[in-house]
Amino acid sequence: MPYSEAREFILDEGWQINSQNPNSNDLLSGSLERLVNELDYPEFEDCSGTGMGFCRASFVNAYGENLILVTVNNEEEPTLFRWWIEEEQEQE
Repeated sequence: MPYSEAREFILDEGWQINSQNPNSNDLLSGSLERLVNELDYPEFEDCSGTGMGFCRASFVNAYGENLILVTVNNEEEPTLFRWWIEEEQEQE
């Protein structure tokens, strides 16, 4: 599935872009820079520099869960490769 379609569905379902994402838009490079700055997907956190070029994005919901998505084909139209939900760990 194209990432743009998956993203639209995710946002429509009430997930929000993780505001805790530490990326500074002016310090990014490669696929991550393209995804965040050119395609305006601030939810992306990191990309591998080799192999299939996996990139990771995250969203949060009102229940403290994190939705993690992994994409491939990030030099063209990003494609959803895999996803999972993580529960937020409690702070001690």
